[in-house]
Amino acid sequence: MVLSEQERTTDFVAGDDALRDLRARLSGPLVLPQDSDYDDVRRVFNAMIDRHPAVIARCATTDDVVTSLAFARSRDLSVSVRGGGHGGLATASATAG
Repeated sequence: MVLSEQERTTDFVAGDDALRDLRARLSGPLVLPQDSDYDDVRRVFNAMIDRHPAVIARCATTDDVVTSLAFARSRDLSVSVRGGGHGGLATASATAG
């Protein structure tokens, strides 16, 4: 799941208390732009799509999905859901979110 904020810049940093809390509550990893695996994680099948989400929650459980959606809703963030990343319309990823 890619949490995205359309047409605004998100100023999340790794030390942000909200992100630290979200990371602690997820079973799967939470990936931020400063993380070493960020570029690999954000990349989708269609190389013409080059989006840069602010937060990527790699949900491992249903609870991870619920937690991630609640986080996005509480911060008025748009959400893109990525399955295999093969969508030609680029709906599996978003910029600045």
